Amino acid sequence: MAQPALLQRDYSGMRRDGARESLPKGKLWNLVDFIPEIMDARLRKRGGYTYASEDIHAIQSSAAWINAGIVSDYSAGQSVLAFDEDGRAYEIESLTGSENIGAALATRDVRFYADKTLVLDGTGAAGPKKITRAGATHTIANLAGSPPAGTYGLIYKDVFWLGATAALPRRTYFAVAGNPESWDTTTKYIDNSYDVTGYGALANAVMIFSTQRTTRVRGSVPPPDSDFQVDDPVFNVGCTDNRSIANWRDKLIFANAQGLFITDGVAVEDLTKLCGMKSWWRDVMAGREGFATGTAYTISGFSIAGGVFDDYYFYTIMNGSTLVDSGMIDLGKFSWIRLANIDSVFFFERRYPQELFFGRRGAARVAKLSDIFVPASANKADADGTAVQPLLETPFWMGEPGDKTAQRVYLGYDIRDAASDNPILTVSYTSSPESSSYTALTPTLVETTTYQRSTMLLDASVRGLGLKVAQTNASSDTRLYDIESDLQPRERSR
Repeated sequence: MAQPALLQRDYSGMRRDGARESLPKGKLWNLVDFIPEIMDARLRKRGGYTYASEDIHAIQSSAAWINAGIVSDYSAGQSVLAFDEDGRAYEIESLTGSENIGAALATRDVRFYADKTLVLDGTGAAGPKKITRAGATHTIANLAGSPPAGTYGLIYKDVFWLGATAALPRRTYFAVAGNPESWDTTTKYIDNSYDVTGYGALANAVMIFSTQRTTRVRGSVPPPDSDFQVDDPVFNVGCTDNRSIANWRDKLIFANAQGLFITDGVAVEDLTKLCGMKSWWRDVMAGREGFATGTAYTISGFSIAGGVFDDYYFYTIMNGSTLVDSGMIDLGKFSWIRLANIDSVFFFERRYPQELFFGRRGAARVAKLSDIFVPASANKADADGTAVQPLLETPFWMGEPGDKTAQRVYLGYDIRDAASDNPILTVSYTSSPESSSYTALTPTLVETTTYQRSTMLLDASVRGLGLKVAQTNASSDTRLYDIESDLQPRERSR
C-alpha cells in the first residue's frame, strides 16, 4: 500500500493573489473563523465574540444599532460611551446596566480631550457637543467658545483639529492649544486641496485624508504663526471612510475601495498586496466575493470600519445593514483570516486593560473581540447566538503532470462538543482548480475527546486535488492538524 503523502501541515492564513495551484507553502485559498499558529495549535477555531453592554433598545426604544463609541478616561473615572444611530449617548456600565445620557449628535467621529468627550456632527453642519463627567453623572452640552462645525477631528500636540464642515469641506480649524473651547476661526485654519475624509496622527506628522489623496502636515504650531510644512498631497492614495483609520505601533492603517494601506508618514504600502489579498479585496468591492455578493461599493452606501487589537487589524465592510466581508490581519506576518458575523460599523479600543469594542449594526449592543482568542464552551457561539462554524479551502495540489489516483484522504483533528450540539466536520473535494463545486467525502467527522486521525474514501481518477473542510454546529473547541492523501500517479499506457 502506498505511503500517504503529506499535503498540508502548516497554516499561515489566506491568499488569493495568484493561482490556487501555486499558493506558497502554508497558505490557504479560503480561511474563515480559524486562527493559525497562536492558540496552542497550528489551526484552531476562534471563540465567539461576547457582549459588553445590555440591549440598548430595551432602555431606549428608538435605538436600532450602535454607530460610534469611545473609551473616555475622565478624571472621575473611565467611561465606555456608545452612540446610537440617532446620536443618543449611553455609558456602558455592565451587561445589565447603562446610563442613558441623552441626545448628543449623530456622529462618526468622537474624541476625548481636556477631560471632555467631544462629539462631532456626522454631517458637518453643527458645532461639536461635549460630554463631561462629575462623580458618576454625565452631562451633554454644546462645546463653548463658538467652535466651527466639523465632521472629523483630531488631538495632536495639545491642539484640537476640527475639519470638513458642510460649507467648507476642505478646511481644517485649530482650537487654542490646551483649550478646545477657545477658537479663532478667522486666522487659525488651513485649506486642503481636496475634501477632507479623516485625520490620522503619527509621532511627527498629521495625515489629512481625502478620497484619492493624502496630505502630510509636519510641525506643531498652527496658523497664524505657523511652523507647518504641508505636503499636499504626499501620496496619491486616499481614504474613503474615517472609521477605517487606526494606529498600529508607529504607523497608520486606512482603507478605500482599492485596498487597505499602511504608512509611517514617509512611504505608503498596500497592505492587501503584502498579504496577497489584492484581488480578493477588489472582488469584494465589485460584489463578486465576500459573505454578500452582487452589489458594488459606493461611498454613500458602504462603511469600512477598522481597529487594532495587539498586532491584529480587524476590518468590517458593510453595505448598509448587510455584512459584505470581515476579517483580521496579523500585521507581523501579513497573514489574513476572514471572520463571519462581525457586523461592525465602528471599532474603538481600550488600552488598559486591552480590549477592542465594536458597535453592532444588527442590534443596539456593544460587543468585544478579545474572547475570540479564547475558545471555550461558554463562547461556542457569538453573543447573538450564531454558532462559530469555521471553514477552510486548501490549495489545489497537482504534483507531477498527468492523471492520478486518489483513494483516500486523511485528516488529523480534534473537535469537542460543548453540550449536545453534535458538531461535525465535512471534508469535500474538487478535481479542478477553478471550480467552486465540491463533492462531500464519507464519513463525516464527529466529536472527539482527543486527537483523531480519520480516513475518508475518495477513490477517483484526478489530475489534482483541492479540499474544503467545513464545520456544522457549535463546538467548544476545534483544532486541525495534518492533511494527507494517497494521491499517486497512474501508470501510463505502454
